[in-house]
Amino acid sequence: MSGELTIDQITTHFEDVEILREIEGGANKQVYEAKYQGQTIAFKILPIDNRRAEGYAKREIETMQKIDSPILVDLLGHTATEIDGTYVFALLEEFVPGNTLKGVLEENGGDPDLGLDVTRSLLSVLPAFDEDEIIHRDIKPGNIMVRPDGEITLLDVGIARMQNRTSLTPTFAPHGPGTYAYSAPEQLNNEKEIQGCRTDLFATGIVMFESITGEHPFAPDDIDITIPDAILQEERKELNGYLEDPDFEAELNEFFKKMTSFEPYERFRKAEFARQEFNDITGDAHV
Repeated sequence: MSGELTIDQITTHFEDVEILREIEGGANKQVYEAKYQGQTIAFKILPIDNRRAEGYAKREIETMQKIDSPILVDLLGHTATEIDGTYVFALLEEFVPGNTLKGVLEENGGDPDLGLDVTRSLLSVLPAFDEDEIIHRDIKPGNIMVRPDGEITLLDVGIARMQNRTSLTPTFAPHGPGTYAYSAPEQLNNEKEIQGCRTDLFATGIVMFESITGEHPFAPDDIDITIPDAILQEERKELNGYLEDPDFEAELNEFFKKMTSFEPYERFRKAEFARQEFNDITGDAHV
């Protein structure tokens, strides 16, 4: 397979889909806002040029079918087909209006109430991943939508890993799949045997801190050190001076430090335990 499929190629094959605009383009994934049977949807094309790509596509579909949560984007339908010699999976997903959390933070900076809402939402869906032994592996601001009403939606389970299945990542790869700046140490080191729900909790801790403060907690002051290096060296900032209530901030900081501990065993054992502790700390807090 070479390059992206054109919109003409796609719409000629899917005559009942009206593409409105491109959301994301690339050789590995093309996503469009589209109309289908009078409904606005996100239309995702996943070109399949090897068995690994096919495995990820099938696991993405299976994950979306298994996880029943208002926080995870809905899968409306899917099909496998061939377009001009290119084998693809086509996914019809719920269209989520609004802006990505990444866009919100770039435009407005961090906000404590936003950070609490995002964290509470992520921790309400992660127990379902944990229960089904699925690791999202790419929780980051670019994969989180903030709807116009403020509701939070998690997107893109394209590299989700099922712990009871054979890994699709080569064992010799120096890094595991995912976005390095939001990867736990065991993910950066491609240590698949110790990855689990705690891996997603690490990323959630980073997102919480960044949503509250507008700063990445592992962004180093030394320009010669990268964020992944800082993660591996456990050189993180702390919540201090961002919230009006110092006692509340201190409790939240301890929670953040536990979420982003270097060793997985030092984090919460289950996502549900993290959710319960976060709710105990925050209650209905607005700061």
